[in-house]
Amino acid sequence: MSLTAAREAIRRGHRAREAGLAEEALRWFRTAAEQAPADAESQGLLGLMLLRMGRLAESAAPLERAVQLAPDALAPRLHLSELRAREGDLPRALVLASEAAAKHPSDWWPQEREGELRAAAGDFAAARACCRRACALRPSDPSLLYKLARAAFDCDDMDAAHSTLASASRLAPAQPATLALQAEILLRRADWEALERHASDWLLRVPQEPLALRHLARSQWERGFMKAGIASLEAALAAQAASRSRASPAGGAWSRPEDGRDAE
Repeated sequence: MSLTAAREAIRRGHRAREAGLAEEALRWFRTAAEQAPADAESQGLLGLMLLRMGRLAESAAPLERAVQLAPDALAPRLHLSELRAREGDLPRALVLASEAAAKHPSDWWPQEREGELRAAAGDFAAARACCRRACALRPSDPSLLYKLARAAFDCDDMDAAHSTLASASRLAPAQPATLALQAEILLRRADWEALERHASDWLLRVPQEPLALRHLARSQWERGFMKAGIASLEAALAAQAASRSRASPAGGAWSRPEDGRDAE
């Protein structure tokens, strides 16, 4: 085993990955794993790179090996949890995330991950508790605040969802998922005037956004403005047809952008 050679291969792998050269990065991480088969970082990075490339079956062995070599390390366990979730094994993914959260109570990342999986399993009260812990550790993160608001919404606590979402909106006012959830709250409350104001403001931020147009149509229809509602709905259908290749802003309610937590 050459740990020095493995570290150099890891350095080159990171450089290739940052340059967008996935296959080259994979070759370097594989070299590192071969040079240092008992090094958890080398095994974990190989597994993670395969996971990011969508090669799920190949990523399992190095990720499992990394967890075996470093049972208290956070990243390998959470990456293995991600793999199990993507494979459809939600119970096993949840066990791994819960173990990571218990082992690292002062780190927001595993609390967030457990919350995501609890929500995916339909246990929204537990998801809310996890999100509360994550937010307490990282109170100015709009993505975490959004997830706490989403959990409150799923628990049918509209007041808490609204107030938490307001905090998220102050930090990231144009975040698509936040705008969508705010509309859902107003829809659940049947507050048609507020929904119309929100949809109109949303359209100022994102012109011709199909979901905003649909909410605008619903608010107009409910308030008796039939012609305006029909016109807004027609505009929504036209905008949707023109933007089928774009992801829906309401999709991935429990996802977050890449945030650099892939590092071992």
